[in-house]
Amino acid sequence: MISSAYQILCEEVGAPNPSDNAFLREAMVCAETGLIWQGDRGGIDAIDPSTGDEVEIKSTKLVDGGAIKFPTSRGISPTVITRFRDAGYWLFAVFDNFSNLAIVYRVDAPDMAAHIDVLEGKMRARTAAGEPLENNPKISLDAIRAVSTIVFQSPDFEEYEVAPGRWRVRRR
Repeated sequence: MISSAYQILCEEVGAPNPSDNAFLREAMVCAETGLIWQGDRGGIDAIDPSTGDEVEIKSTKLVDGGAIKFPTSRGISPTVITRFRDAGYWLFAVFDNFSNLAIVYRVDAPDMAAHIDVLEGKMRARTAAGEPLENNPKISLDAIRAVSTIVFQSPDFEEYEVAPGRWRVRRR
């Protein structure tokens, strides 16, 4: 049955690797928030059917008591920067062991612009210095929390502030 399910996911849903954590996480975020998952690795993550906005989805595993950081992309390139700038909004999801969706934050495009500028600056500096592109630079929850809204929160998890501007999520 599992093989049949994977075959359906590959052939009918378009998931090239249904066992991939990113696929599973993105699909769950889309299901909870009513988005249409795109599944184009390296392309648009989702489309908001009510607005037509492109949506960038970033997710991370909950680290008990530790800072929450969201990997952005396996390689920040001009194409990735353009995709980031084209997104109408971003969703940042926190998972417990990659299976239980704990919380999803939304950040609108204007509030992401400064973060994208930083990523682009790093990319340009590394390219100019002849260095390889940074692999999976991260954006912290602390950096986005003041401009984000919670669009999903599991009753099994809670968000808390450990110090001013330092946010964490934990199981209740």
